[in-house]
Amino acid sequence: MTLASLHILRNEIDEIDKKLHDLLMRRIAIGREVAQAKGKNTGSNLRPGREAQILQGLAARNEGPLSMRSVARIWREILSANLNQQTQIRAAVFAPNTDFYAMASEYVGTASKLQHCDNLLDVLKDVAGGVAEIGILPGFSDKTKSSWWFDLIDFNKTRKLNIISKMPVITSGNNNSEGFVIAAQDPEQSGNDTTVFVVNGDLRPGVGRIIDGAGSWKLIFVDGYQGRPDIPVDLECVRIGVFSNPISEIDLNG
Repeated sequence: MTLASLHILRNEIDEIDKKLHDLLMRRIAIGREVAQAKGKNTGSNLRPGREAQILQGLAARNEGPLSMRSVARIWREILSANLNQQTQIRAAVFAPNTDFYAMASEYVGTASKLQHCDNLLDVLKDVAGGVAEIGILPGFSDKTKSSWWFDLIDFNKTRKLNIISKMPVITSGNNNSEGFVIAAQDPEQSGNDTTVFVVNGDLRPGVGRIIDGAGSWKLIFVDGYQGRPDIPVDLECVRIGVFSNPISEIDLNG
């Protein structure tokens, strides 16, 4: 490659960067216009289902060598910047290790504020009390740090706390951590979801996937966006959230 052709390519990159920047600024401006059009008292600005649909659409059209993980990270920053134009997002997080904290930081984006909590219960209390808009907690694979789902039952009944999202949004063979995002709002459906229930009593085989248990209570995952699992009406059941299923980068590349 000659120096002249290299110069042409660099000039093209500069022009693309300018166009991308113009589009980003316009996207943020449209987000502000949307917020103004909705006005006040129209409910939460958090749209986890809509955000998941955006990433699902990008995954369907993405082509290598650009990885979907890179695309998702870029768009998480864009979504964060757009949302924080409407309202400052404070995220209460309990991070058992540095990898989890990094994953939480990537999810909320640099425009949001991360607030460290010393224990799991403080995250629930901060979101329930309005100290934070969202809470980020470890997933259920680590049994020593996953007991918060049982505490969430009461918070769900009194303050409408729900699981609204799962991290990471893009999974690969290298993912060792998982986490869940909670907020004081109803969950949204994206079209490819898992519903989270806690049920008090015995379940017949095939009713969801039992993830954890505490006494007679069971934490179960059910495919799809559901209001109630297929269980007897006399069993006490609480829906504590819905999350969009993560996008598998392995499946996209396979």
